[in-house]
Amino acid sequence: MTVPGIVIPPPGWLRKIHDYMHSLGALVISDEMCTALGRNGKSFWGFQGEDGDPDFICCGKPIGNGYPMAAALTRKDLLKSINQPSLWEQYRPSPLACAIGTTVLRVLEQEDLTVRARDVGAFLKRHLLALKAKHSCVGDVRGEGLLIGVDIVTVSDRKPDRQACQCVVYRLKEEERIIAASEGEHLNVLYITPPLCFSEENARSLVAALDRVLTYMEANGTDINFSSLGASLLEPETEPVDLATYEDVD
Repeated sequence: MTVPGIVIPPPGWLRKIHDYMHSLGALVISDEMCTALGRNGKSFWGFQGEDGDPDFICCGKPIGNGYPMAAALTRKDLLKSINQPSLWEQYRPSPLACAIGTTVLRVLEQEDLTVRARDVGAFLKRHLLALKAKHSCVGDVRGEGLLIGVDIVTVSDRKPDRQACQCVVYRLKEEERIIAASEGEHLNVLYITPPLCFSEENARSLVAALDRVLTYMEANGTDINFSSLGASLLEPETEPVDLATYEDVD
């Protein structure tokens, strides 16, 4: 969902993929780094909202709320099949990590943050769609809960506009003190995944800031020196990497 630019699959798509992989005897891993903990406003895990049936679940950053930790979950029968004691020693959780993770889960339940993601996400998406009607460079607004993508396109031919999106990210950071990112094949999708405690007031501030940035860009263009932003991302690689120059290292 996130890497392609916040693309929501059609109903039943994920389950069909999982069923097909299982029919081949393969195991399915669900990467929940960006979709877990009720962010979609529907379910605790992202795959649950799409009726998925994974064998493994991976989750990282969100479960620590800033503390560096991750988790891998699976069924007991698969867990018992792992006969490598070194894995248990390497990845044994500390009491501190367990306490933090437990606290995060308790706050999620006590503050009903899944419902909050649903309601605030719908509010935010509605106001972002209003920006789409106002600014011609906004090609699409899509997503669910607090996982939303804003497609930035060229005004003339409605094609992905990577430079304009990078300009939005830059100006949001430098002028509005808002950290955003870009995703998608062409890096032209503004990636909006605020904390689950995000409020309607926060959403109004974000939309107002984005409105100011887009208005400025329409009047002044996107001519910015991107050398400090990783300008290589703005241009495709012209020379393929020669893998023969790398030696195999055991």
